[in-house]
Amino acid sequence: MVELLSLFYSSLHLAAWHAHFPSTLERWMWRSSAIAIGVSPLLFWATIGMIRVERWVYPPAKKDRVGMRLFWVRKGLAVVLDVVGFVVMFVMVLMGGAYFFARGFVLVEAFASLRSPAKGTYDTVQWTNFIPHAG
Repeated sequence: MVELLSLFYSSLHLAAWHAHFPSTLERWMWRSSAIAIGVSPLLFWATIGMIRVERWVYPPAKKDRVGMRLFWVRKGLAVVLDVVGFVVMFVMVLMGGAYFFARGFVLVEAFASLRSPAKGTYDTVQWTNFIPHAG
């Protein structure tokens, strides 16, 4: 449920993909922050899934007899999981920092972008042009 809420929150900020920003740098930082907010929880749940596979590969210390064929499958998966686990944990640490930076940047930029509003923000709208009428 948390990942769905985070994806929804991220999609709200991704909806401003083509919005007006004071500078090109701020536009790209907004876009990358919105993507980081959406990707971080997915990466977290991928890590949880890998931990579940790891529990199958490295079973708890109990007396279970594993066939020779299954032993080599587990042995091969153990080597792969060690390498992938290191990479995923490294990326998780980076994405954890990026997630907090992204949330902070989105909050600050929402107010900082008020210094340079889009052209036409203060134009007066002639509402009678939108109302169908005769004559």
